[in-house]
Amino acid sequence: MLPSRPHNLQCDDFSCTWSSRNSDPSDQSTLAASQAPSAVATIQSYSPIEDTYRQLPKFLTEFLPVVVDSRYKFVPGGRLQGKVIALYFSATWCHPCRKFSPQLAEFSRVYRNEVVVIVVSLDHREQDLRSYLKKYPEWYAVPFKYRSTYLQLAERLEIQSVPTLLICDPQTGRPITACGVEAIQKNPRECVALWKEGKSGVRWWHWFKCW
Repeated sequence: MLPSRPHNLQCDDFSCTWSSRNSDPSDQSTLAASQAPSAVATIQSYSPIEDTYRQLPKFLTEFLPVVVDSRYKFVPGGRLQGKVIALYFSATWCHPCRKFSPQLAEFSRVYRNEVVVIVVSLDHREQDLRSYLKKYPEWYAVPFKYRSTYLQLAERLEIQSVPTLLICDPQTGRPITACGVEAIQKNPRECVALWKEGKSGVRWWHWFKCW
């Protein structure tokens, strides 16, 4: 399970990683995620919003019932249609995330017509997420109130570190690769085209680059 900030957290210059096997069972975020109602039930209780977001790919709608912009306003589904969806699992307490975010912001501005970044916050407070969006207004986010729902997505996909940039198919919403961070760092000019082909965005020789 993916808690907000695990006690067994280990960070280096590139990521913060933890082991789900050793997560503290008393962590309230873990318990909340395990006991959370299904996303379908959440959506059914907000039928007008469901109509607004009917254009979201089905797989993502199950876990991301609502997406908001930097002003915390609902985003019409049409703004996401046809674009590669990049789910940014991140947190303000994560130093590697703070280091990568400016690079992602510049990338998202260059490819704003092809890629949409949606922040999936692992912070403790809603205010931290709102501050994040003010700093990077070109991004969207899943509201903090749906935290227990989107943590289920993180658990299902076995995401064990942040930052993680999960690239999803624009039509189905299904994950293409969890190597979005590496793709932007090593192959920023080609990765979008490769994502559209259903590939990781990183060619094998990029892993041997020296930085």
